[in-house]
Amino acid sequence: MPDVIRNWKRKEGSMRESAWLESGIRIYQSLLQKYPECTEYKMELAKLLVRCGTDEKLVYVNEMKAAKLFKKVLELFPNHVDALYRMGHVSYETKDYNMCIEYFLRAIKQPLSDIRLLRAYATIAKAFYHLVKDREAYCFLKKAKELDKENNFSSEIKEVEALITQEGYSRRIVHYPDGDIEFVSVDDAEDLQNNDESYEGTLDLAHLSPTFSGPNDTERLERKQAEVLSYLIEKNRFVTKEELVMYVWSEDEAPELSSIKSIISKINNQVKKCLPGECGNPIVNKRGHGYKWNSIDTKIIKVL
Repeated sequence: MPDVIRNWKRKEGSMRESAWLESGIRIYQSLLQKYPECTEYKMELAKLLVRCGTDEKLVYVNEMKAAKLFKKVLELFPNHVDALYRMGHVSYETKDYNMCIEYFLRAIKQPLSDIRLLRAYATIAKAFYHLVKDREAYCFLKKAKELDKENNFSSEIKEVEALITQEGYSRRIVHYPDGDIEFVSVDDAEDLQNNDESYEGTLDLAHLSPTFSGPNDTERLERKQAEVLSYLIEKNRFVTKEELVMYVWSEDEAPELSSIKSIISKINNQVKKCLPGECGNPIVNKRGHGYKWNSIDTKIIKVL
């Protein structure tokens, strides 16, 4: 691994996520100018492009650029499992549901980790739902459920289940602090946040730029920060760095464990601005146990 990449990877968590991603994109673009046939660099650049974007138009443009790179890899290696898996997700995000299913069906014929296999089944189920093929959608939802023996992905599976049973209505899923889940319309989700005068917090992941709202203020969060916070709030227990990396990041995008401390610190700094002055760090750390959400009750709003 070139030193420039190694040094860049170590900076994850110590700088804004968007700036870190853009820096990585420039590094891999520069490397590809020197080594235009390097499959590894094409894959890494494509993965960064998928994660980068500050508005819907830019996200779409970056996904199209990423798709071109993944396709170049597949031209050289038609059974490249990582490229197939990634193209499945890109195709779903760009609403090409038939190709999404095709890529994932090719990917699952090859060795995949249980995490990737479960997420492939779940996304295939969603794609079949959008193609109005309910029987196939339920079939792949069942496969995803069967893989989740320890209920580590119960939240993701409930979201897929809610989507394919929503009867054509666009909805949001709300996770309440007491463990209840409610499915509401887009308008009702907006009202739920805008008119909330309780002492509770709201973590909104339903928009491109996630936000945390508390009694005092609302703050924007980087997407990965919001996903880490959501995981900690939903689990309501101590979570190790290793668990966070395993379930919040994709397997081949895992950050250095040492960067988790910086990410948690940035979340604490942002979220504390929304809380009453007497509140300490909302995420606490216990040596040997990990991190835990230890602040006001918070509901989470997500897209189905």
